[in-house]
Order: sequence, then C-alpha cells, then structure tokens
Amino acid sequence: MICRIDVPDDYATIQDAVDAAANDCLIVVAEGTYHESVVIEDKAVRIVGDGDVVVRPDEDEPVFLVLDTPDGHVTQFDHLTFSSVDRYQLRTGGQIVIRKESGVAIAEGVASIRVTNCDFDDLSTGLMSGEGIHLGAGFFRFSSTIEVERCDFLTCAAGDGGAIAANGCDLSVDQSHFEQCSASGGAGGALWISGGQLALSQCRFDENTASWGGHAFFDTVDLEANRCLFQSGTATSGGAMASTGFMEADVTRCHFRSNQAEESADA
Repeated sequence: MICRIDVPDDYATIQDAVDAAANDCLIVVAEGTYHESVVIEDKAVRIVGDGDVVVRPDEDEPVFLVLDTPDGHVTQFDHLTFSSVDRYQLRTGGQIVIRKESGVAIAEGVASIRVTNCDFDDLSTGLMSGEGIHLGAGFFRFSSTIEVERCDFLTCAAGDGGAIAANGCDLSVDQSHFEQCSASGGAGGALWISGGQLALSQCRFDENTASWGGHAFFDTVDLEANRCLFQSGTATSGGAMASTGFMEADVTRCHFRSNQAEESADA
C-alpha cells in the first residue's frame, strides 16, 4: 500500500504529517509559505513541494531537524525553497547549543538524507562574535550520508562553510550551483568538509569568499571532483580551495578561472 499525505488537506502542518507518517511515506506540501520547525526522528519520509513552497522556521531551530533515520532508509527533500532565514539553534546529543549558530535549513546527527531540486537563498548562521560554532547555513551534519542534486545555494553565509558544513560524512553533490556564499573570517566560502568523503560532479562555484578556500576548505578528506567550474573565488589563501591534514584528491576535467588570493590563487 502506497502511503501519501497531503499538507494542508490531510494535516494542517508538515510536522503533523511527519508524526502521522510511516517509513517511506510521501508527504506532498501544497504551494505556499510555511512557518515551522520540523523534527524528524527515527523514521524516513519524502517531503515534496507541489508548486512554490517556502519553508521558514517559527522558532530558534533549524527548518528541518533530522535526528536519525532507520537503517536502509533515506529522508528526502524535493522542490522546497529555504530563504531569508538566520540565527537558529542546533540540537545535538539531546542538548541545545545555546549559541544557536549552525544548520539553518537542515541540521543534526547520524542520518541518511537526499536533497533534490531545492533552493537555499539568503541564509545566515548569524555570525555572532566570540566563542561559538557557526557552520553551514544550508546544511550542518555529523557522520551522515548526504546526497545533493540539482540545488542552488545563493548568498548563504556562516563562520565556516557558508552553504554546507559536514564532519565525517559521505557527501555527494551533483549538478548544483553555489554563488556569493561566504565564510566570515573563516574557511570554505561554500563548503567546509572535515573528514569523510566528498564527490563533486558538474557543479559550479561563482564569487564565493572566505579567508581560507574561497569556494571550499577541506580537512583530511577524500575528494573526487569531475567537470566542475571554480571561478572568481576570493580568499587570503587558496582563492578556489584550501586544505589541511592528509588528503587524497582526484580532480578531473575541472576549470579554475579568475580566482584571487594573496597566496595560491587556485588551490
């Protein structure tokens, strides 16, 4: 039996639909703007926007907080827009990080996630001064499997990893665009990846900025990049990319254009 829930016809909110759904249920969200902070725990669902669907949080939490997914299942997001949101909390290990800085759109721990045809526009982690974590305005993930395909990240800003920050993850990004994202005084204007594996395919990076790695920063990462364009990145070191720690990189058929830095314009 195919499970499908329509919002708001069947349930008024996305959270109510998630709570009622079984594993692998399709949740179709009608066109409109939704102010919710949705928690997905111990289940996997597919959330699809039908038309122009914008989701913004209604409190200091990420828009979607994916705590975990059952083995062999994937939580999916498709045709959603995350826009004009800043300074939200990350919940981790049952505690709330009070500095409320990371993962504005999608955040949290050990999970399998697939994100397709989504827009991440004008997101900010708040960039508060002083001690704190300020990672990944679009995504912030630990020890997860993440697939991103045909997504646009525009003017996303964080202390590190303006669009995506991933720690110990298996991350693949395909046919996606990162433009004018920034890491304020930090590393990785678009991407900050520590540990794990990263596969980039047919991606475009334009005008991203950071202190280290205008487009991307890597720390002990296995990298595969194929048919990607890195252009007009700006940084103090590594106008396109910067890295630290041991790294294996297989970069093929990629183009580096007009990147600028005081040290190492490209990588």
